Amino acid sequence: MSPESVQIYKELLAKEPKIDEKYVIIDVKLLKHWKRFIGIDKSEDEEQVTEPGPIDFTKLVDPATASSSNEVQLRSDAVEGNDYTFIPYELYKDLVKTYNKIDPEIIRRVIPQGPYQTVIDTFLVSLRLRKSSDDNARIKQIYRSRRTKIEEIKKDICNEFCIPLSSNYQLYSSVDEDGQKWEPIDDEPDSTLEDISLTKKMHLSYMKIDHYH
Repeated sequence: MSPESVQIYKELLAKEPKIDEKYVIIDVKLLKHWKRFIGIDKSEDEEQVTEPGPIDFTKLVDPATASSSNEVQLRSDAVEGNDYTFIPYELYKDLVKTYNKIDPEIIRRVIPQGPYQTVIDTFLVSLRLRKSSDDNARIKQIYRSRRTKIEEIKKDICNEFCIPLSSNYQLYSSVDEDGQKWEPIDDEPDSTLEDISLTKKMHLSYMKIDHYH
C-alpha cells in the first residue's frame, strides 16, 4: 500500500466525530490486525503480518437482531476497547470493498451529548410498539436512537398497525411491564425519546385521547 493511502487512513482514524456522521462498530482485534498489516502500527514481531480476512460481525451482533438489517443491535455485554471499536463509515466502505464482510454491519451516528460534546449512539433504545391496550394486542419490537423524534415513533406505530394519524389520538406508555396501566406521553413539538421517561420493557401505543379519561 502506498504511503499516501496509509496517511489518508491515519487521518480518517484520527478525525474528530461530527454530529450526524456515520461510524461502524467493528471487532477491535480485526482493526489492530489491519493497522499492522498496512503499516500504521508496527508488528510486535518481525514476521510478516498476514492479510486480514473478511470483516466479521458475528461475535458483535445480538443474535436476536441479526436478521433485521436496519435494526442490528450490538451485544449488550460487549465492551468498548476490549470487544469493539469505531471506524468512520468512509474507511469501512474501503475495507469492505477489499475484504468483504460476514453478517450485517452495525452502523451508528454521532449525536450531541450536552451543549459541547458528541457521542456515537452505540446502544439503541429498545421499544415495544403495541396496537392497543388490549391484552392480546399485537406487539412489534423496534430499536431507535434516543434522538428519534416522538412524531417519528407515532408514524412507526401508525404504519405498523394501520392506524391513521389523528388529532384525536395520543401516544401512551405503559407504567408496568405487562401493559396493564397506561399514561399519556406529554410530548412537545420536536421532542425526542431522550426527553421522555423511558423504562425497560415498556409498551408504547397510539390511542384515542379519551381512552383513559
